Amino acid sequence: MKAISNYDGIQASNGGGTGIIEPGAYVCRIYGMYDHTDEPKPYLELAYDVYDQERKSMRFTDDLDDPERRWRHCFKLYLTSDFGWARYKALVEAVEGTEENKGFRYVNADGAEQTLVGKWVGLVIRHQVYTAKRGKHKGEARRAPDLAGAITCADAIAGVFPPEWLEDRDTRTDAERAAQEAASSPASVMHAPSAPAPDLADEDIPF
Repeated sequence: MKAISNYDGIQASNGGGTGIIEPGAYVCRIYGMYDHTDEPKPYLELAYDVYDQERKSMRFTDDLDDPERRWRHCFKLYLTSDFGWARYKALVEAVEGTEENKGFRYVNADGAEQTLVGKWVGLVIRHQVYTAKRGKHKGEARRAPDLAGAITCADAIAGVFPPEWLEDRDTRTDAERAAQEAASSPASVMHAPSAPAPDLADEDIPF
């Protein structure tokens, strides 16, 4: 993307698998930053890999190396408002503040988002609850990973972030929610509804 015209004036803010990843703070490496800022609703696509502390390896490398499956581990950062730019700058500052990136400093220039690729960052991931608009699950409540905020890796390991970041982000309308609750009530079904299917999604490790 092009250099940000007012980068220094942006106030950083975070706002407010495999299977679906559980809510929590994760140590991640940025796999890719894909530029879609020339589209009518401009955004950057952040592809991330999660470090598995128990196995001492990255969790999603195979998916990320496959263009057909990479979307499972991506977040879209929409740049259509001050809020979107603030979220992007919060990501940048979290990368800059992560010790394992060895003093990295972001330089605002054309294509600068690509300098984030390969860097470590802490990502707090929650669930988004939404209504499926098409397919066999049309009209049903579904879940998908949602980026609550970016923090340093040290804070991700220590669990230093607002606890409300782990709460579901429910984007359903009141009417959708009421209809789904009615459909799942004991009076309307013979059997309890099954749980929604996941919506799918040796490194130099410094940890």
